Amino acid sequence: MQLQKKLSFPLIAPIIIMLAIPFSILVGTRGALGGVVVGVGLGVVYWAVAALFEAMGAVGQLPALIAAWSPDAIFFFLGLYFFLKMPT
Repeated sequence: MQLQKKLSFPLIAPIIIMLAIPFSILVGTRGALGGVVVGVGLGVVYWAVAALFEAMGAVGQLPALIAAWSPDAIFFFLGLYFFLKMPT
């Protein structure tokens, strides 16, 4: 589990950036504080999901490969969805 977690960990930054881009475009309507709150909230949710999947992988409920890469995959597709739905 720890090996797979070490391999998937570096992708957190680009995935969170891709997820944050659509919300940064909306800062004009909500104000700067709204963007900061959304960013911190996204970070906390990612951390909680990653901890949940890591715990499930550590006790054997999920295979290590799936447990380590699932948070990255979930947030990548969520970021891709919001990126494609972003107003132009």
